[in-house]
Amino acid sequence: MEPFEHHVTGRDPFFIIMTLIGVAMVAGAVMMDAPWWILAIWGLSAILLVWRTYTNPKSGLTLDAGGLHYYGDGIAGSIELADIARVEIIYETDGPDLVLVHLTDGERVSLPRESYPVSHKLRTQLARFNIIHNPI
Repeated sequence: MEPFEHHVTGRDPFFIIMTLIGVAMVAGAVMMDAPWWILAIWGLSAILLVWRTYTNPKSGLTLDAGGLHYYGDGIAGSIELADIARVEIIYETDGPDLVLVHLTDGERVSLPRESYPVSHKLRTQLARFNIIHNPI
């Protein structure tokens, strides 16, 4: 089977564009002598985006014949497909809020939130590997 890969970095084009927009808004507010509270709100947003772009956090997930490999938020791990009893996706909003991997020995592993896609791509790929619990 062809592997499924999902990788995200802090320097995705979306975040770079948002960082540039945030910095431009703050610069424009300073030049127009905006009130301090506008500078504070826009400045905080811009600082967070600049920090994310600078630190470039990486996260991702790979699902292949060898198993499930994930990393993100300082956590990394691999689980062989033979050790996976089922994968449960818990939805509370538009995208998956929690992905639990139930192992054959009864333990559960929660994947880092940043490592899996927010769309329904993950559910489709898990169904392809026959390890999903709630295929909806």
